[in-house]
Amino acid sequence: MTGAVTTILRHAARYVPYYTETFNEVGLSLTSVDADDLKRIPILSRAILQERFDQLRATALPRGHKPSLTAKTSGSTGEPVKVLHSDVSWRMFSLLKQREYRWYRFDPSGKLALLRELEELDQLEVGSESDQASADRVHSWPYVGHYFETGPCVGLPYTHGVEDQLAWLETERPRYLTSMPATLEHLALACRDSGLPVQLSGVLAISQQLTTNARGLIERVFGVPIRQNYGLNEVGLVAVRCPEGGRYHVHAEHCHVEIVDDAGEACTPGDVGRLIVTCLTNAAMPLIRYDTGDLAQAVDGPCPCGRTLPTFGDVVGRYRQIVSLPDGTWQQWESIERAVAEMPDDLARPLRQYQLHQSLDGRFRLRLAVRGELDDRCLTRLRDAWSSAATGPTPALDIAVVESIPIEQGRKFESFTSDFYTQGDVE
Repeated sequence: MTGAVTTILRHAARYVPYYTETFNEVGLSLTSVDADDLKRIPILSRAILQERFDQLRATALPRGHKPSLTAKTSGSTGEPVKVLHSDVSWRMFSLLKQREYRWYRFDPSGKLALLRELEELDQLEVGSESDQASADRVHSWPYVGHYFETGPCVGLPYTHGVEDQLAWLETERPRYLTSMPATLEHLALACRDSGLPVQLSGVLAISQQLTTNARGLIERVFGVPIRQNYGLNEVGLVAVRCPEGGRYHVHAEHCHVEIVDDAGEACTPGDVGRLIVTCLTNAAMPLIRYDTGDLAQAVDGPCPCGRTLPTFGDVVGRYRQIVSLPDGTWQQWESIERAVAEMPDDLARPLRQYQLHQSLDGRFRLRLAVRGELDDRCLTRLRDAWSSAATGPTPALDIAVVESIPIEQGRKFESFTSDFYTQGDVE
């Protein structure tokens, strides 16, 4: 890893205008900068990436490298950003995806189902086998199918209602399923007393934080462990969550990860800090000490699985969101999430979605999307959990039972939202 860090730093110093300027400002040698100097380099924020896009592009590439494509973020947690990838960095996504499937013992000869954004399904040219209009778009597994033969891959936009998703899964009968945690949780809520209509061999959660409460519910209903990776459009796949140790193994050939405090210093093991990534393979637009915006736990010592790749602990949320919330907010939210996960199946049977929203006046509104009649005992349990979580005066909670909670196209479903997220200019 040390050699790869030195290589990307020296390339950036010579061929990336932004880093030539930055290294000069902090007194780093443009010709002999190395891995030991990494921590002297200022953290790269999302705002700087947006503002200095042209200056962050390399004016020349190493022999054998060439520009590939421009990746864009969804913008679901702020203004979207874009990054120019090289062919090498983009190819790493496919290679690391193969590692991920091997670690999780996914058999690529089976059928893979994707409940994803419509735009991403279109980019991957994934359709539904049962839909004649898109049958010609059913193909091998994305990213790995051009390396070896796989089973088919089918997709459905996650914006379809839960009942539509369940009917689609029953028709397609996939062996593996990939989707966002919120979508998987909604399926689990709809099937918690009956199980899924299809037996799955593996499930992969992507693109969102998967909380402990949600993981427990989904795994109980689905009957299989939920696997998870960590990645960014700006970088690609960063790490994969270890089935044995519960920590994330960093793809050290592709990137270098730091967990730092607000001063930019390495966190003590056990502490939570900002997750900083340096991409080692993208010479077209190197991102050095890029602030992902996520918070994760620092860990030390070997992983129980025996793998020696660097590791970090659970991803606990978005810094920009958590830091803006009033004290006690997260405890109140977790009380609702835990109460839903632990709700007896007979009481929770009608529940399909839930979403808690916090207003600037301190009030909370909990929307419960149901199918059929909701037992009053369910509401009582939620209110009791809410009251017991309060460390001072209990915040006001309004509960509204609705038919559905719409999911805006191109945006992720968030089970907790807050008007405080938009306050201030925290990066």
